[in-house]
Amino acid sequence: MVREILSAVDALLAGERLGAVATVVAGPAAGAKAVIDAEAGYVAGELPADLAEDVLADAASLMEREQNRTLAYGVQRVFIETVAPPPLLLIIGAGHVAQPLSSFGRHIGFRVVVADARAVWATEDRFPDADRVIVGWPE
Repeated sequence: MVREILSAVDALLAGERLGAVATVVAGPAAGAKAVIDAEAGYVAGELPADLAEDVLADAASLMEREQNRTLAYGVQRVFIETVAPPPLLLIIGAGHVAQPLSSFGRHIGFRVVVADARAVWATEDRFPDADRVIVGWPE
């Protein structure tokens, strides 16, 4: 089951999809865990039937705000952790200031895209930390 959970989280991250991991942390079902896709619902793992619908609704609310929280459902407590794609830093212009900005953005967790119409400036050599370098102006 652990492999299934990890694979589902990896798929959310790789697909840049919003999701959550719900883990029962107290109560008779402690240790039960499920992965929720914001659009598809439960995609891996399993929660007790008496919790599943309420957890799904609360997870949707938390995912909208990219928040984590432990919630009580009778005698059981469930930790809901949002899994969100990293934010995008779009840098327009590949000048000298863009180089350290690209590096800083990568180091603090952004996906970095640099765009400049000047092919001599917009190169992967100048922006090794960028996820993508685009030659051209964005449309």
